[in-house]
Amino acid sequence: MNFHGNYTGTVKLESGIEDSLYKGLKESSSKNGMYYLRSKDLLTSNSACLLLRSNLAHSIAVTIDQERGSLESLTVFPDGIYDAGIDLLDCTDFDAAKPSKIKTQVVVTTVQELPSPDTVSYLQRLEEEKRARQHGAAQDNRSFLAKY
Repeated sequence: MNFHGNYTGTVKLESGIEDSLYKGLKESSSKNGMYYLRSKDLLTSNSACLLLRSNLAHSIAVTIDQERGSLESLTVFPDGIYDAGIDLLDCTDFDAAKPSKIKTQVVVTTVQELPSPDTVSYLQRLEEEKRARQHGAAQDNRSFLAKY
């Protein structure tokens, strides 16, 4: 199986899921509970209170392995709440209005190989620097990152 290009899909929610999710989140957030999302062996979680504060709008980041055709990672986070302070995690006094519908965005990425380090050229540079020092050449005072 090979996946290239854009990924699209549809989500069909069960009838009445907004009500049950809202009630569950409301109850869980009053106890500083978490919202969990699971797919087989992968589990992700976030604060139920933050999901309520975002009006049930959330994003799900999914990473797939093209070669194996498997799901590698799953992450859920509430939309519009990027720098949540500690005060946003307390929903004991927060009265969230029930949203009309759940809004979910799914972002799919694929596992990609990183380039391997070029150790041969690194070792050649070290040898050149060593020879230059032995012959009395000017010292290179640049940082390690600037050199390589």
